[in-house]
Amino acid sequence: MDYAYDPVETTSRANAKIGKSISDLWKKCEDFATYSRYGTAVEQIFVHNRKVLRKLQEGDLIEIRRGIGYSHWAVYVGNEEVVHYTSADQNACLDVMNKAEIKCEGYWNVAKGTKVLINNFNDNKINPFEPDEITKRARSEVGRSGYNAIWRNCEHFATECRYGEPSNEQVQRRVVFVFAIIVLCAGAFLLRRTSEQR
Repeated sequence: MDYAYDPVETTSRANAKIGKSISDLWKKCEDFATYSRYGTAVEQIFVHNRKVLRKLQEGDLIEIRRGIGYSHWAVYVGNEEVVHYTSADQNACLDVMNKAEIKCEGYWNVAKGTKVLINNFNDNKINPFEPDEITKRARSEVGRSGYNAIWRNCEHFATECRYGEPSNEQVQRRVVFVFAIIVLCAGAFLLRRTSEQR
């Protein structure tokens, strides 16, 4: 696990439990040791995201895992801030009908307790702009709206800032998946129809 607390924090966490009753979470000694070293699931994500934040450099793209098959994307611009597409209403989901805008917000506010990754995935194919140019490009878009889930989303925005051209692996994977299902269904239909004609 790369989410472990450092040795000083691990010792401090264990020492804080000395003399306290063992909870139902710790049925064995190894459960207590695991808790002291790695924490709860929520704490593991926090420790992981803190390590990512320490490694981030201006202009890095961050991928925020939001659930099965969906990631949110942002550009790290320094000082624990990111620029990204977000809904105008903080309580609403991103709307495909242009209700999202590009904002500069705090790293921790955007992470919202989900796992963050540094993902400059196209660096081996496309030379990225210099970090100061990437952050300048991202900050210059703050306030712009025009979100579209397929043609102009958070991943398009982030990759355009870093590489000068928009890209979206998530949408491409979904299009390939849908196309494969259509081909399989058509093939099954034709196979069934052929067998019925015999």
